[in-house]
Amino acid sequence: MSSNAANRERFLQFAKLIATVFCVSVTLYCGIRGWQEYDIGIGEAIYRTLGAFEFDEIYLDKPSDEAQPDVNVWLQWARTFGILTIISALVLTFSGFLSENWERFFIRFRKKDILILGSGPFCREAVQLAEQAQSAKKSKIKRRSKALHLGAASYSCRRSWLFAPQAPFFFPFLGRYIATLPWTDPAAPDAMLETHAQSGKHVLVSEEEDSETIELATKLRDMRTSGNKAAWSNSLQITAILRDARLAEDANVNWADGMLNFVDASRLAVRRLHRQFPPFLLADRFKHKEINALIVGFGDMGQAVAGDLAVNCCVADLRKPKITVIDPHVEARVDALRVRSPEFEELFDLNCITGAFGWGEVSPPNQSDVPDQISAVYICLSDDTAALAALSDVRVWLRRNEHLQVPIFIHLRHAEILKQASYSPLTDEGENDSTAPLFVFGDRTSILEESGFLDPEVDLDARRVHSAYCASRPAVEPTDESAVPWLQLKAIYKASNRAVVAHIPAKLHSMGLLTAEAYENSALKVKCPDFSSQKIEPPDESSDPSMQDDWDAMLLRLYRLEHERFVAERRWAGWQKADKKDTVLLHHDCFIPYDDLKPETQKFDKEIVHRVIDLLNGKFKRPAD
Repeated sequence: MSSNAANRERFLQFAKLIATVFCVSVTLYCGIRGWQEYDIGIGEAIYRTLGAFEFDEIYLDKPSDEAQPDVNVWLQWARTFGILTIISALVLTFSGFLSENWERFFIRFRKKDILILGSGPFCREAVQLAEQAQSAKKSKIKRRSKALHLGAASYSCRRSWLFAPQAPFFFPFLGRYIATLPWTDPAAPDAMLETHAQSGKHVLVSEEEDSETIELATKLRDMRTSGNKAAWSNSLQITAILRDARLAEDANVNWADGMLNFVDASRLAVRRLHRQFPPFLLADRFKHKEINALIVGFGDMGQAVAGDLAVNCCVADLRKPKITVIDPHVEARVDALRVRSPEFEELFDLNCITGAFGWGEVSPPNQSDVPDQISAVYICLSDDTAALAALSDVRVWLRRNEHLQVPIFIHLRHAEILKQASYSPLTDEGENDSTAPLFVFGDRTSILEESGFLDPEVDLDARRVHSAYCASRPAVEPTDESAVPWLQLKAIYKASNRAVVAHIPAKLHSMGLLTAEAYENSALKVKCPDFSSQKIEPPDESSDPSMQDDWDAMLLRLYRLEHERFVAERRWAGWQKADKKDTVLLHHDCFIPYDDLKPETQKFDKEIVHRVIDLLNGKFKRPAD
């Protein structure tokens, strides 16, 4: 429960208590005052006043003295406030003891648009994001949407029925709410899923262990597939967040479909970071001939940084990246990476340094190990404590080698822990030249936003690319699973379309249309830019022939670059160069320069390049699905 909701709940309970105490006080005062007019002592007056808290007319029987007037106004007021005391006490009691059961009853029968399943690290931020989606309308998210978290540690409910100030007083079924419920039986969640999950449209699954996340997500998918489909939402989308990058890839191959999508938290974090701060623009700022990255920690997040640098940040005018890795177990981690990606060394030059910053039993790297050129520093340690402990040492380590303005990107689960730089590392310099600019990435809220859990617009450009691909097919075979509508498309094909969109900034840079200054004012940090007003198109026939030559040269450069991206993507996924393609052994025969490809193979790279240009020119309308 958020602090504002908790404060409102406490205020309501306190107000009810104050009202009850006030009524008791007024009843006692009026009763005692009224009976004392009959010359009754204080003790007897208090005793008689207690009768005001009952529905009994004998309370008003005056003493047998005909000289006394009729029942006075003080006793009438005492009786009135006595009744109010009873009512307020009942309201206070029932609202405190029965509200949870009453709310649970309503939650059971009301539809839930947003479902959060599990007790994993992303659940709390997902609940907060759902609350924000209700307050500030997002695409396809209703303001009055109902959100439910199943698998929470305890029960809570806010914005629900009669006692919630945001809900309609007379129409509790129309109000919005956010509730959390623990599993009745954690080992068998089927009954609660059957009860609460059928109306869900946006479902997030996050458990403490990735295996539990996969089990819960597939269980929900199977219930939807094998059960009464009419009872379930037709637009159900399940997003399962995993922390192991390779496991997420395998899960998408083995268990994902158009309804269920497994996402890798580290890859989402790095893609969002590099979209905001493209490494090739940082290399341009420092006038480097390649991207020079320093990665502290080579776990899942560190390897995701290296992979994204190799695949989505390759541009035409830079050489392959140089990556320096500092990790106490760097040799073992590199050997493990080589098992999954045998040819990763073809993608970047890797320099491994055994060491650690901060605290621990492993010595820090020597000062002589600092690379001569650094475009960006990534601190990708396993927990926030270790990352914060390493941060100050990394700064000192860089400062002593005069790397004063190299931006430091630190992975933290909560972005508010550190104050970030207020200027852009792409164009500006800080006020203090002795302090490297600091930026936080990979916080849980940003990962959820990047996953598209509550905002389908995140994939809008990928959906446009896929829609154009489907439209370009002359005749789609029923068995062609790559040319189905987006909501039915398997996760591996969705990832392929997202990869095409992720490389757009690099293509624009290679076309000479993207500089650091232009990037700061463009929409690329949020979505694909619109060039419909200026058009990226070939020159007219009446133009200078040299302009046509420049256009052809630019297209050839993009074709080669797209082929390099494709090869890098496949190599990072574990494919190897071979004379013959084999999808089982992950062998590919196209790991050769673009110019050496057969024309029928080159056409695939050409189609993607022209599809991207059409996307930039605004030719693709919003897909219906």
